[in-house]
Amino acid sequence: MLQHHPTCSKFHSSPSKLTSSIKGQYKRIADRVRDDPVMESLAIPLPNINVKSISNFFRREEKMANFRATVGL
Repeated sequence: MLQHHPTCSKFHSSPSKLTSSIKGQYKRIADRVRDDPVMESLAIPLPNINVKSISNFFRREEKMANFRATVGL
């Protein structure tokens, strides 16, 4: 069984709850990367994300999915 696997209810919750959940998870990952000496030495660029950038990503993905559904790709 997968540990740390999100429950399905997270995917069916409101967009704002999902967005804030993604933002929190990303912040946790970014903090762990910055705290790890090996990862820190690699100087991996970690962009700051916000609610607007996550919402824009969802909007673009939804448009592409709708386009693929109508075109038949």
